[in-house]
Amino acid sequence: ARLLVGEESSRYWSGVRSSPDSRLEVAVGTSLEFRYNYAHDLWLLPGEKAYRECDFSAATQLAGLGQGGGQGTWPNLYEAVVDRPGVLLLACSVGISRSHCGQGQRIRVVVVPSPPASAPPPPPPPPPPP
Repeated sequence: ARLLVGEESSRYWSGVRSSPDSRLEVAVGTSLEFRYNYAHDLWLLPGEKAYRECDFSAATQLAGLGQGGGQGTWPNLYEAVVDRPGVLLLACSVGISRSHCGQGQRIRVVVVPSPPASAPPPPPPPPPPP
């Protein structure tokens, strides 16, 4: 499955605004796609405290201002497939005092196990005795 974070009408990742308690739930194996313009970036925050306080001091940058890979109005594109259950805390570090994060450009992604594959059909019954 593929999930575009944000919608075209809200300017994709460039326009994501959420409350600190907002969450997005996806299954393992989902491809997350972030499209954004030159005035944004994407970071993985290490924990809830850093997420609440928009503290990027121990964060990992996933995509920068000049990431590339996109097109037109959305020149930057970051894609990643989530490969294990857990929580991803993502935010934009741009702005004075990390203002984009503080204004809500952050998202909590809860990754749940993939649904189990359907069981194979039972074997056919043995043939009747001769």
